[in-house]
Amino acid sequence: MISITVFGVQGAVLNLFLLRLGYDVTAVGRLHAIGVVMYAACAIAVSARGGLPFRIRPRTAMILGSLLGQSSNLLVPLALFIPPAVRTPFILATLLTRSLGLGLYTVAIQPYLMSASTPSTHGRAYASWAASGMAGGLVGSLIGGFLSAATANLLRLTQQQAEPFALTLILIGVATLPAPLLLS
Repeated sequence: MISITVFGVQGAVLNLFLLRLGYDVTAVGRLHAIGVVMYAACAIAVSARGGLPFRIRPRTAMILGSLLGQSSNLLVPLALFIPPAVRTPFILATLLTRSLGLGLYTVAIQPYLMSASTPSTHGRAYASWAASGMAGGLVGSLIGGFLSAATANLLRLTQQQAEPFALTLILIGVATLPAPLLLS
């Protein structure tokens, strides 16, 4: 679920939203590059010996990480109402909290998979998780493009405006916010 929504729908729609806010392709690329570096730094920080995933159960860490990442994603559309002078720092702050949440989720999922599978199926469990992440990102990107177009049509707006993309980000964020609680 998180691969479809966060890495697929929200990733694709976020790019389009940023472009509609007036950022050029280079700026969007830089924002995402900064986001990836922050994600890596956060994953390394939370995986340090004695880090949060090792102090609490992996399932709890995954839920906390996912909720933090998803709630941060819900804040991004507010950039539509932020003055341009402070918009970029606002977006970077939301990317930082998103990265912290996703880093926590990613680090915690591995011990969770090990506890949820038998020793003989550990390799398959991890491989399935990795493969489903890539497939989910692809499917989510396709869904994101469709949802943005449908939202624009419903609101009688063009896809050259930022509002349909902002609303799509909000709708998918709200719809998937309870998903982490379904972890068994």
